[in-house]
Amino acid sequence: MSLLILGMFAADLIISTPLILLVIGLLFAIMLTIAHNRLKVEVDPCILAVRDALPGANCGGCGFASCDQFAESVATGKAQPSGCVVLGAEALQTIAGIMGVEASTGAPKRAVVHCGAKIHERSGRPEYRGVRTCTEMNLIAGVQLCTHGCLGLGDCVDSCLFDAIEMVEGLAVVDYSACTGCGNCVEACPRGIISLEPMIDDPLVVITCSSKDSGKQTRANCQVGCIACGLCSKLEPEIFSVEANLCGIQYVPKDYGKSSNHDATVGKCPTVCLRYVGTNISDPHGQVDSRKREKAEKAAKAKLAAAARAETQ
Repeated sequence: MSLLILGMFAADLIISTPLILLVIGLLFAIMLTIAHNRLKVEVDPCILAVRDALPGANCGGCGFASCDQFAESVATGKAQPSGCVVLGAEALQTIAGIMGVEASTGAPKRAVVHCGAKIHERSGRPEYRGVRTCTEMNLIAGVQLCTHGCLGLGDCVDSCLFDAIEMVEGLAVVDYSACTGCGNCVEACPRGIISLEPMIDDPLVVITCSSKDSGKQTRANCQVGCIACGLCSKLEPEIFSVEANLCGIQYVPKDYGKSSNHDATVGKCPTVCLRYVGTNISDPHGQVDSRKREKAEKAAKAKLAAAARAETQ
């Protein structure tokens, strides 16, 4: 008899347990619903609309930690939509329409590497066996004679969220069809040789050197560094200048015009440290190779001409 009673009690317990759990679950659901309704924070629909129009890269190029923060700043008038470096023209127009303002566009900024020397063009670079990062390598004296040039271990490559940089024979090369100008590579480079410049034309003339050593010292350290000859500033003083032994370029649209306007100046740079970069230029260093071929062909023609003159005499 006692066994029968215990069996019935156990059966009731098994049947009631799911009911108890169901009741507990319903109670928690009711409590969470009440808490959500009382504690929820109303979000401005404008912020949500702006956020939906952003690409969601969270790259930090706008100066904010996330796209959410940037959207809130845009919606409250504290930031301009164009502050998003990844934003396309269509999305920019969409956000401008949400805010009821005109879309203000300017030249997008893109990463420029101010070093143009591949490994074989740098002097005094012994084999490096330390931690394979530029940041660690930069802490060691004597890793290469030029203390301003690219170290070639790819910290900038690792920092890029858009696969827009690659190392080519120890030199960082930017893919301008993929670069968004987020600035991560600028922060990652321990030598500070990457900057964001306005892409006022494509291609763009840039200075691929950061050395402020004397021209004589730069020539000893690197085959393609700026030797501060001043030829560029003599030809176009309104665009090019030489300060602290280094060429600088003024990217003022009305003065700069088109890059093709500066072909003559770029073509006369003796070390080819003035180069073109852009979406259709896969390797700016090719301009160095082209110049070398031209010089070799010119020398060969001069040699042939001299030989021909010698025969006629």
